[in-house]
Amino acid sequence: MKPFVEFNDFPNIFGKEISPDQVAEARKELHSFPRDWMETACYHYTIDDFKLDPDRPLFSVDCNGVRYECLFLAKKSKKLFIHFSGGGRKNHSYPLFLRWKYGNRLGGNILCIEDPMQAACESTCVKWYYGTNDKSYLVEMLPLVKKAIADLGMSAEDVTFLGSSGGGYAALYMANLLDGSAAIALSPQTVLCHWGESTGAYFKKLGIDLHGEDKKFNRNRLVLTNPKSVFLMVVNAFSDHDYKKQFLPFCKKHGIAPKYGITAHNNIITWVHASEGISLHGCNLETEFRFMEFIISQFRNGHDINNLTKLSYVLNERANTYYFADKRFQIAKILNETVIKALTHHSVRDHAKRYMIYDMENMCIAFSRKDLKQKTKVKIYLTEADKCFLKLDRQTKYLTADGTLSDTKHIVDCQINEDGSISFPMPEGLLASGKDGRAEFSSLQKKTTKYQLAK
Repeated sequence: MKPFVEFNDFPNIFGKEISPDQVAEARKELHSFPRDWMETACYHYTIDDFKLDPDRPLFSVDCNGVRYECLFLAKKSKKLFIHFSGGGRKNHSYPLFLRWKYGNRLGGNILCIEDPMQAACESTCVKWYYGTNDKSYLVEMLPLVKKAIADLGMSAEDVTFLGSSGGGYAALYMANLLDGSAAIALSPQTVLCHWGESTGAYFKKLGIDLHGEDKKFNRNRLVLTNPKSVFLMVVNAFSDHDYKKQFLPFCKKHGIAPKYGITAHNNIITWVHASEGISLHGCNLETEFRFMEFIISQFRNGHDINNLTKLSYVLNERANTYYFADKRFQIAKILNETVIKALTHHSVRDHAKRYMIYDMENMCIAFSRKDLKQKTKVKIYLTEADKCFLKLDRQTKYLTADGTLSDTKHIVDCQINEDGSISFPMPEGLLASGKDGRAEFSSLQKKTTKYQLAK
């Protein structure tokens, strides 16, 4: 094994040497990709007559009774990146092609393959290209992938499967099937039954038990057994759903001692970071795709990837700064565009903004009704995109999920609405009606126990 990583081999992300006055234009080109494919017709093939055609970017392929919706964006390159999708499909129609703009950023051909299980649109949950008890949609996809590789005159070593969450699972599974390929999996699931009750309930309706062994396809608990492929997994240690429930069981199954940063364990490379953002699951380092590709190429060339561990500490800190700054920005955007408003016919007048304090250090908004005899002060703390808790400063009380008050801090569910507002439960009659006519708070009806942050 070669002791040092060769950074001279790192690709030029712009494809050429540029001067400072060319950076803006080069950066624009790097992060964009032509959209003319959106105006093209979708062609339908069977697996027997399928042929990858750059002039036909939108197409579907029937493989043994399973239809795969695809998007192919060609680039003069000897690399093929196959992108998979996951869940999180609210307000998105089928098919959904993720990261299609990354052709320039990755420097290769892009083939997006949608999950056929999402065609039914019965649930927005992740479905992992699972299939049925008797048929794996990932196994059935393999002939399509092999034909695409042959049409491009490539080999499996030129192919990288890529995805996040459920798409990350699919990337790992496919690289395990295709000898010599690679996978980049961001925040992937590896133990399917650990991923949410609603997902398990959906599969149960289909007659699929995610807790079972699935001896035919080994889908429910992912085990990587192919020594010819390379697997790169990226996981956020701050996300319990990803790190504790998925990554640690995977490491135990494969005899891997989990470490912080970039480390290699035979042909499985792990990159563990710790980033705080709006969505801990969504903090997945996808801005570092080109570096991940470089890691895989260096591993294949026999370099010791463990020499990158200390460098990964620096990259991890940069990532945390990026995601935390984004979290602060998103919360500031919500807070600064909102006023407190009751979900009744009474509302707070504009002048109430004078009493609102934005405390970005603690990620909260505080408001005080000084014109009311109660002089009630309330702070609303946003902890994540779907969580908040309220503290009543005067009473040192906290709001519970059932709308009562407690001496113990409680975090309650809140809902981010489509208009950017936030709904959450509030104790009945907390704010009394103002008698001076300038601010009107009504004691709420028993059935109306929600207040809202609204635009």
